[in-house]
Amino acid sequence: MGDRHAILLENALIDASRPLNFSIPTHLQSQGDPGAYIVQARGSIDAAFRAMLAAAGAEIVSYIPNNAYLVRAPAGWPLGWRPIR
Repeated sequence: MGDRHAILLENALIDASRPLNFSIPTHLQSQGDPGAYIVQARGSIDAAFRAMLAAAGAEIVSYIPNNAYLVRAPAGWPLGWRPIR
């Protein structure tokens, strides 16, 4: 899929251009700070995007198609970052 808003997971497709509407059972939801986040660049991932993540205290765990990373970050992160609509 070439849609730049698509985040492709093994068992899910997230369209970052649409509001999230997940139906996650309560017992599977994170209790407290999850410590891991999916972040997607507005365009192609480059060194500047990776540097911005590092400066914000995030550690890249792995790449997720399209133009996204799974990151590990400290409690309270992502301050100042805009979540998916």
